[in-house]
Amino acid sequence: RAPVVALPFADPQAYVERYSEPDKAATGWGVGTEVWSAPYWTIDTAMAVMSLLLAAEDEGLGALFFAVAHPARVRDALAIPHGMQFIGAVAVGVRTAGSRPGRSADRPRRSSQEIIRWGRW
Repeated sequence: RAPVVALPFADPQAYVERYSEPDKAATGWGVGTEVWSAPYWTIDTAMAVMSLLLAAEDEGLGALFFAVAHPARVRDALAIPHGMQFIGAVAVGVRTAGSRPGRSADRPRRSSQEIIRWGRW
C-alpha cells in the first residue's frame, strides 16, 4: 500500500565517462568497467538507497528495500535504457497500526566474531 516506490538504477557508463576526463584519466578507469576493482556505481547506488531508508525512518515513515522479480518487464514498461543497472525497489509510506516485522526478524543474527576478521598483513 506504499504510495511511493522508488526504483534505483546505477549507471556504469557515467563512471567510465567521468574517469576518462583529464583530471581523472591517470587512474586508468576511463577505459571501461572491466578495469575497476569494484563496481562503485553499484556501491554508490546502494549507499544512496540506505540513505533513503534512513531518511524515511527519521521522518517516521515505513520503508523497505526489495528485489524486483521481473526487472526486464519493469525496464521495458518504463523505457529504462539497458545500460542502466537495476538495483531493486524501495517502497515508502506511512506505517499502519499493527504492522508486523518480516518473517526473518526472529532469526538469530551472526555474532561479531563470525563476521569481523582481524589480522595483520
